[in-house]
Amino acid sequence: MARYDNSLPFETSSLAILAARLDGTIFWLNQAARQLFNLNSANQLTMQQFVDPATTASIMETCDLATFEVDVKIRNLVLKKFLLVVNSDCADPDSAFVMIAFFDTQTALHRGQQHTELLATAAHDLKNPLGAIFGYADILLDTEAGKGLNQQQKEIATRIRQTALRSLELVRNYQQLISISQPQGVAPYMRSELNAVVTAVMESTWRKDQRVAPLNSDLASRELWINAHKVQLERIASNLIGNAIKYTPQYGKIEVRTFLESPNAVLEVYNSESYIKPEEQTQIFELAKRGSSAGEVSGSGLGLYIVKSIVNSLRGKVTVESSPQQGTCFRITLPTIEE
Repeated sequence: MARYDNSLPFETSSLAILAARLDGTIFWLNQAARQLFNLNSANQLTMQQFVDPATTASIMETCDLATFEVDVKIRNLVLKKFLLVVNSDCADPDSAFVMIAFFDTQTALHRGQQHTELLATAAHDLKNPLGAIFGYADILLDTEAGKGLNQQQKEIATRIRQTALRSLELVRNYQQLISISQPQGVAPYMRSELNAVVTAVMESTWRKDQRVAPLNSDLASRELWINAHKVQLERIASNLIGNAIKYTPQYGKIEVRTFLESPNAVLEVYNSESYIKPEEQTQIFELAKRGSSAGEVSGSGLGLYIVKSIVNSLRGKVTVESSPQQGTCFRITLPTIEE
């Protein structure tokens, strides 16, 4: 079971945050949570002491990320709170836990904005700590600092990195979702180079590991400049490459390609051993929709919706080809600009 200590970035967050096992047992609270509940430690605490059992059960069934508006027992009072809940690993309930952040209802300007503002505030406050945890794990795995780790410790560091990356991707997707939902003015002119973004995404999301399918890339020899913000291209590449890694078994293969098809730049992400039914190839781009072949692999249903929304805003096109024998290939076409 994962353990927390005061060195983690969440400890000093202004948000009240706790971590609980799926049976409701709380095993860690940060400083803000200890102050909120007037507690010194997490000894013998359960979620049921603060939230009614039925709501607690719903919270513990969260897969990936969800929000709740609940009555919370705090000292001798019952207060309305918004909760942001993140599950560490839906695919492995034996080792999974949930992290819960508490927000006051006053964080929203009015009821119609509560959900959006909650997600925006949470994304802002959680992104940096998650990024720090991801970075610490990378240091342990890739530098002299982790030279003395034994195999079991390396596996733990790898798992921490994977969980932090997965949670960080969720937060980034929710930030992008909020951005998509807000009224947009005239977009400023900006230039981003597709190959550089794709390379950075591959380096952060894929690591050589016997449990992960091999990834091969074939990027255009020339630079491919797009009239887009770097974050937009990063969300496209990260969601597609991340999905390919997630849905490809270790014996499969993943291929990432970029090339010029004048006047457009093309990004293709292919993975074997996956199949999307023809009737689902349009539905998967809808908000919160997932293909039936996803099975027990966890996911929020945000990624492909965000990909299509960004591509449409850039006057591009996204298509998918899939067959049981050949696997699945997503193809993104974006207009290029002069260097």
